[in-house]
Amino acid sequence: CFASIDTGEDIFGDSFCYQKIVEFYPIERGVYLHFIVEEIVDETKEFLTAVRKTWDDNEDLKIVLLGTTGCNFGCSYCYENGVNRSLNLNYLVSEQLCEYLAKVLKTNDKIKRVFVLLFGGEPTLRWEQLMYACEKISDVCKNMKVSFETGITTNGYLLTEDRIRDLRKYNCTS
Repeated sequence: CFASIDTGEDIFGDSFCYQKIVEFYPIERGVYLHFIVEEIVDETKEFLTAVRKTWDDNEDLKIVLLGTTGCNFGCSYCYENGVNRSLNLNYLVSEQLCEYLAKVLKTNDKIKRVFVLLFGGEPTLRWEQLMYACEKISDVCKNMKVSFETGITTNGYLLTEDRIRDLRKYNCTS
């Protein structure tokens, strides 16, 4: 639900939803909390400025690497239900990511650590591609004298001793 600051009307036409907002969160509170903004506010510019400041002031660069949207489980509570499950990381994207990472590290000498979260769906379904990406990212970090760590969000079903060794090679901390 989104209310127009000018008219106070629900801009998507859901009057029930709008009534609930007004009952529990008066417009003034929505404006105060920045859920509702005036038309003169350039939200994109403010967002990008905040992101840039975070990047400029931070020694860590965090990357979420989506190996696949596919999964080997069918959990009813999964927050990714309804997502296109056929998207997969490929080698070209890994190469492009590394090129971009090198440019970022060259232009921002405050970054001392790159942290990559291996994510999905179930990231272990695209293990070879993720390890390829980690190897390439690790090389970029070594060349730029920046530390490199990884983490993984997984159901763990496809983890093996060899894969755990792979994760340790890339300083998996979570």
